[in-house]
Amino acid sequence: MNSRNTAIGGAFMVLGAALIVFAMPLETPRHIPYGPDLFPNIVGIGMIVFGLVAAIRAWTGADAAPGLRGERRFGLPVVAFLAVPLLFVAAAPALGYLIIMPLLLGGLIGLMRGRWISSLLIGTAIAFALQVLFQQLMRVPLPWGLLEPYAGVLTWM
Repeated sequence: MNSRNTAIGGAFMVLGAALIVFAMPLETPRHIPYGPDLFPNIVGIGMIVFGLVAAIRAWTGADAAPGLRGERRFGLPVVAFLAVPLLFVAAAPALGYLIIMPLLLGGLIGLMRGRWISSLLIGTAIAFALQVLFQQLMRVPLPWGLLEPYAGVLTWM
């Protein structure tokens, strides 16, 4: 049994439940069938499910890895995951979503996998898929930054 991973899974379940509870008071507008609580509820349910999976795997020993593989790099990924949202908030208005997001996602994936070129390609694909989801389907404006002169051409996605 890995008590640290069990505790992390439990913490994710508690945070997911708290997210759902705090999203409950948000009122649904009359003109659309869903409200501002939809996304927090989806994230909260995901946190509960994956926290439960992590806790069960840790409890049964299914997540035990042979040796200390990856333990020496534990600090850098944690710092990177904490720094990426801050970097995005700081850089997205100036550079734009379509420039900064593939770099940040590709960097995080490359940090975890160690394969940088394929990680940048995966990060780019995910960033463009999220751009279509948020900007085109959900009509959430994303910052254009340096690509502002090309905004009309790039809205085809």
